[in-house]
Amino acid sequence: MITDNKADKTPAKRLYQELALNIEQDFTRDEMLSVGSKLPSERELAEKYSVSRTTLREALIMLELKGLIEVRKGSGIYYVDQPAILLQSQQQSIGPFELLQARQWLESSIAELAASNISTFQLRKLREMTLDGPVDYLGDRDFHLLIAEGTHNNMMIKIALDLWNAREVGGMWVRLLSRITNLEDEQKNWHEDHLKIMHALMRRSPEQAKQAMWDHMENVKNTLFKSSDVGDPDFDGFVFN
Repeated sequence: MITDNKADKTPAKRLYQELALNIEQDFTRDEMLSVGSKLPSERELAEKYSVSRTTLREALIMLELKGLIEVRKGSGIYYVDQPAILLQSQQQSIGPFELLQARQWLESSIAELAASNISTFQLRKLREMTLDGPVDYLGDRDFHLLIAEGTHNNMMIKIALDLWNAREVGGMWVRLLSRITNLEDEQKNWHEDHLKIMHALMRRSPEQAKQAMWDHMENVKNTLFKSSDVGDPDFDGFVFN
């Protein structure tokens, strides 16, 4: 008799989640570890577990949310062991750097298509939105989603919405953004990026629009990666290594 075994619907753990679990298990096995102990440097941890710096930082953010470590800017990473219960959405959230990498590839292509398809009305709306000056989270979201709508492609619009919805799940984004000490200055820099994207779209140049969006996402990645640096003297400045 053929049996119909239901597939395991448990979501596969992402690399940073597996790493966080491995580090947590190592905590329990380390008899010398005590509350307040300083952990090895970021570079040493990345080498120990054979992972990239971005994967490690995502794992550290998750361990912070779980109350197991404390990241002190300019000092290091410390074991605190104050366990917190994570919501299911937090446990399954996509890592911020993983999401940024996806946004860079996908949204640059969205901008490329929008340059050919965006309507005059949408361009006018985008111009008004951009010339108002630096925007907050909702304004930033509206800017990117309007460009997606400018493709007049429902699948592209859905992709853009999914990317933003993924950002809003869990607490990893909030924790990462909280480390930006000069957020207003960075918002001004990102606004300059928005202006370049807008001008490329107004020129209806797919190549320039794609490059402007790519550069914008690179600037965002670099800002967030630097803000998550804990003061490691070996910090190499590369977002994906």
